[in-house]
Amino acid sequence: MQIGDKRTERMSLGDCRPVTKTGTVVYIHPRRLFYVVEFDIGGRKVRESYYFPARKGEPS
Repeated sequence: MQIGDKRTERMSLGDCRPVTKTGTVVYIHPRRLFYVVEFDIGGRKVRESYYFPARKGEPS
């Protein structure tokens, strides 16, 4: 995974109903502990962070 990649992730929109959206990776923690995906929802940018499946630095 690299910055700029497209990812499809489940996210919550505030009313606690999860939805699946595709967004762009905008940040990856240097030790690959988590990454941030930016979604375009209704003309607004929303960012959400996700843990890597292996959080010890191994690439996923």
